[in-house]
Amino acid sequence: MSTEKQFYLDAETCIEELLQRNPTTATFLGDHRWDDKLSDSSPAAVAEQRRWVGAWLEKFEGYDTGGWSKDAHIDRTLMIQVAKSLIRTIDKVRGHERYPGNGPDEARGHPRGVRP
Repeated sequence: MSTEKQFYLDAETCIEELLQRNPTTATFLGDHRWDDKLSDSSPAAVAEQRRWVGAWLEKFEGYDTGGWSKDAHIDRTLMIQVAKSLIRTIDKVRGHERYPGNGPDEARGHPRGVRP
């Protein structure tokens, strides 16, 4: 049986890695540890991001949640939906292809895929 404690450790790791992999998103959310970096939207990086998110989604969906608190169930659902949203953005929205010059926009303060 998967424990709530393990889920929360995994969720924290996932969020930390997500912010590190997407430094402009981290800055947009108020985390300034990676202010000196831009997100990598190269095809290889996008493919790796897709693989990475898919692995987290599989992990979160695979938890045995029997005996978990209502809050833990809700938090797990949120992590699953965040992962699905990221996958949908990569697979369907394809902002990395629509805005291939996104790096310079990020440098001007516009987060990935968000333009004035």
